[in-house]
Amino acid sequence: MHAEPPLRAGSDIVRVARGLGRLLRFDARWAEGFDFSMRGFLQSFYGPLLAMPFYVFYIAMVQSTQASGRGLSALVLGVAAGEHLLDAFGYILIIAVISRPLRVGAGFSAFATVVNWSSLFLNAPLAVASLLLMGGQDGLEGFGLFGLLLVCLSVYVIWRAARETLTREIAPLALVVVLAVAWSTVVDQVVGWATAGL
Repeated sequence: MHAEPPLRAGSDIVRVARGLGRLLRFDARWAEGFDFSMRGFLQSFYGPLLAMPFYVFYIAMVQSTQASGRGLSALVLGVAAGEHLLDAFGYILIIAVISRPLRVGAGFSAFATVVNWSSLFLNAPLAVASLLLMGGQDGLEGFGLFGLLLVCLSVYVIWRAARETLTREIAPLALVVVLAVAWSTVVDQVVGWATAGL
């Protein structure tokens, strides 16, 4: 008897991509793309793990265009991987802690499932777009615009996921969205401060 694999990468990722696309389009069938069982919740943590190489590639592209001939630093790339995981998993932990006081605990696992998987679909295009950094000033401007759009999309994903799984009350919904932006900013600032000069 063979154990079922923890993740059927191809089919599961396609299914999640379809569900996420439907979520963003207000399609009522969006939930069909996600497994909201305990097994599905645990599997969703593959999302940030699979996204990590894309984020590290993005950082490598940034570093290669700003390193002034110093080459890539394995230490900086390692820190980038840690930053990505701290950002992704730390935010989920924060929501887990506040979900009961906000009286939205019943929807936490579904929210975490959607947000975890969205990490993959936000970081993959970030990595591809980072190739624009090789295009000089025009490429830098193009990447800056794409990066801004991606930030807006990430906020939109959090809002849609929270609205469908946690609550439709304005105050807690706004808090969940604001915490996503604030946590990412804090992590970025702390890591930047800790790695200054590397």
